[in-house]
Amino acid sequence: MRCERLSDLARRGRRHQQGRIRRPGRVTLANDCLYRWYGGAGGTLDGPQFISCNWEPYWGSLAGAGDLNGDGYGDLVGINTNNKCLYRWNGPNLTSGVQVGCGWGPYEGRITGMGNFSGSSAGDVFAVNWSTNCAWRWAGNGSGGLTTGQPVSCGWQAYLQLL
Repeated sequence: MRCERLSDLARRGRRHQQGRIRRPGRVTLANDCLYRWYGGAGGTLDGPQFISCNWEPYWGSLAGAGDLNGDGYGDLVGINTNNKCLYRWNGPNLTSGVQVGCGWGPYEGRITGMGNFSGSSAGDVFAVNWSTNCAWRWAGNGSGGLTTGQPVSCGWQAYLQLL
């Protein structure tokens, strides 16, 4: 299971964890499901809350991206391994993914949200290109999309386990 840290989905002043685990008793990836754990009091996590299943195309490429669409809730992004497109799911319910853009294949498994580094009102996305080991940043535009990617630096192969 991989967990992603998300912004405050419930607006309770706490961050939350998001992860994908298989249904109990199932071993096929076709039945992968998404669960959310809300942050509890004292730094604990509440029990898992079921979101939905069939997240296999996004395995390893889901990331909490902060509030991309300006509604005050943290959003989730993921790269679809079938069509290499980036999708966004609006928090807090994370239903009905919206295609943000395509051509994200070189960044599969190496994408993360990075807070608001651009100084805008929206979260930003950070990813490392598999073939060049160069990092890129896309600023959120506040309406759910991303600006054109900007190069950050190269030489990230030693740090890829952080993503």
